[in-house]
Order: sequence, then C-alpha cells, then structure tokens
Amino acid sequence: MGNFYTNITLRTSNRAGVEHALRRAQRTGFISEATDNALVVFDQACETQDTEVLIGLATALSSALDCAALAVMNHDDSELYYALVQDGVLVDEYSSNSDFAGEATPEELSDRAGMLVEAFGAPLRDSARIADLLGKSQDPDDGGFVFEVERHAALVEALGLPPVSSGTGFDYLSSGEFPDGFSAGQFLRVG
Repeated sequence: MGNFYTNITLRTSNRAGVEHALRRAQRTGFISEATDNALVVFDQACETQDTEVLIGLATALSSALDCAALAVMNHDDSELYYALVQDGVLVDEYSSNSDFAGEATPEELSDRAGMLVEAFGAPLRDSARIADLLGKSQDPDDGGFVFEVERHAALVEALGLPPVSSGTGFDYLSSGEFPDGFSAGQFLRVG
C-alpha cells in the first residue's frame, strides 16, 4: 500500500494569519512552522482526496493571505496531483496520471515549471529541472518514478519548499506519525 496524503504549501510565514483563516472557516488541521517564507497546512477534510475540497481550501487561504498556494494530493503513490493557486485564483493543475506526465510537450512542461518557479521564488535556473521532474514517466525502466512520493520530494527540493510538505498529511500527523526530524511541538493544531 502506498502513501495517501494531502497538504497545502503557502508562500507566507504568517502562521497566525493562517490559523485565523482556518478557525474562521471552522476547519480542523495542523499548521507547520514557517521555513524560508513558506508553511504547510494539513487539513482533515482534504484527506478525503476530493480535489474540489482541496482546491476550495487552497483558494480560500491564498485569497485571505494574498499568497501562492500549492495544493497537493498523493493517491496511493500512483498519482501525484497538484493545483497551483495565486492570490485566490486557480492558475494550473497537474496530474502524473494524465498526459501532463510522460506525454506533455517540452513547452507545456516549461510553462508549468515557470509558474511554480515564479509562485514560490525558486531560482529560475531550476526551471528546467522542475520541468524534467514533472515530465518523468511512472516507468522506472525509463528512469521514471516508482512511487509518486519520490516525485513530490524532488519537486519540494527543487522549489525550496519546506521538507515537511512531502510525504505527510493530516491523517499521519493526527495518528502521531511525524516525518523524520519533526515532532508534535512543531505543528500547531487547529480545531
């Protein structure tokens, strides 16, 4: 059985603002500490893996905090999905199980990578690396990813996002399963 998780990385260090927005929306979740002007939200309702719920929360948080949001879903390590939201507007969606990965044109992958780089302030020189990660197949014989958590971890590293944004979600945290090097005290519980 592979990983099942969702989370939303926000380009802000305003943890109090995120907490206020989640409380006002009566959400239950965890908020990570800010790292390099980004933090991660792990929401209970999003763990249903309903992309409408995930996009809805990412849109609301992005709008309330005037920031970029990257809403991610890993489904059984066979699909990595993300929605990129900028200032409350959905600007891009990606799924490793669609023609985006493995069949997308270099221009499409470059455009996607450029949006991620711009949204999260990653070095422009990393755009080609990010495009390559998005376009890799799911066939390890072709140099692809065996598990989608690997693709997510590589994207997190290339974008300079908090390491805690890869490999965990609300269900893991609420059951006491914290990523290596992290403890309960580093996550603010809301709701």
